[in-house]
Amino acid sequence: ALWGVVAMSLATAGGAGSAGGGVRLAVLPFANRGAADDGYFVDGVADQIRGTLSNIEGFQVIARSSSDQYRETTKTPAEIGRELNVEYLLSATVSWIRSGETGGRVQVVPELIDARTGAVKWQQPFDADLTDVFQVQADVARRVATALNIQLGAGGQQELTRRPTENLAAWDSYLKAKAAGGSGSGAGLVAERELLERAVALDSGFALALADLSRSYSTQYFTTPTPAMADGARRAAERSEALAPESPETFLALGSYHLNVLMDAEGAMTYLAEGLRRSPNHVGILNAEANASRSAGRWEEAVSLGRRVVSLDPKSRSTGLAIALILMRRYPEALEEVDRVLVQHPTLIPMWQSKAVIYLAQGDLDRAREVLAEATRVTEPIT
Repeated sequence: ALWGVVAMSLATAGGAGSAGGGVRLAVLPFANRGAADDGYFVDGVADQIRGTLSNIEGFQVIARSSSDQYRETTKTPAEIGRELNVEYLLSATVSWIRSGETGGRVQVVPELIDARTGAVKWQQPFDADLTDVFQVQADVARRVATALNIQLGAGGQQELTRRPTENLAAWDSYLKAKAAGGSGSGAGLVAERELLERAVALDSGFALALADLSRSYSTQYFTTPTPAMADGARRAAERSEALAPESPETFLALGSYHLNVLMDAEGAMTYLAEGLRRSPNHVGILNAEANASRSAGRWEEAVSLGRRVVSLDPKSRSTGLAIALILMRRYPEALEEVDRVLVQHPTLIPMWQSKAVIYLAQGDLDRAREVLAEATRVTEPIT
């Protein structure tokens, strides 16, 4: 029964923390100054800038899952900086002035804030035709790097010139897919896959959408293994590799396919390690490699990667690091990790399960019962 609970918790596993130095920065949710229905587009602009900065050497960028918890926050920059352990915050207001279904102009007014003092270090408005939205996003990332005295090497310059697609309708479908998948619901994941399929149909050379489509299939295959899911994951990953063989997202797609579909943890780690070599602070790749390391029984690597993910995604609901520590019988560290997450997510049932397991593993049945009793007071029953 003890290891049955552990096995259930592994299904929600994640990983944690950051390698090397670099400026620590959080891209906060951008404020939508346009129509309410344009929220997905505004989040997409923030995501693109976050992703670009994450792939530039010299930055450690907090994951969206942690940054998004400060949407419409009343907390001060200093409070956010302490909670996320960052030096700088990037916020912005965005307006999409529509012309037709996917045309018009976009206005972005970003602010780079010193989290320690609250002072604005850089601010500049951008106003451009929607066809130039990728250039605006690249310009914002470039100006942030300049303001923080980060020198852009060849890789950084290449990252800033990358345009995911030239088809605005495909881009719009892609952004809607990301918004749908972010809900985490089964219906949302199905909608995400359908919208990604549409984006790829509109632009067969859209490598980023293909990589995400492959991961969508791989994720759903893990719970609903069908030949069609496996084939979809493989085909999309191979097409992404052919179009963008150097992209970190391609390596993440290939790693996810090998881990979730082929159940080949060692093969997955080969791809994911190469992705990390190109983008050392890519939270998605770090998290996937932590999962693969646990599956392969590489416990020390799993813990090390888990701590790196926690550093870059400190508000995550992931149970991965706690599970790795439990399986290594490092119970005091596991309890510390569980309590850290429960402070932020007190109704997270897998963490209460993990906490009970920690005491059961040490033969403390009374304390395990107390934990489960406490859990029933703060969580809703599973139906």
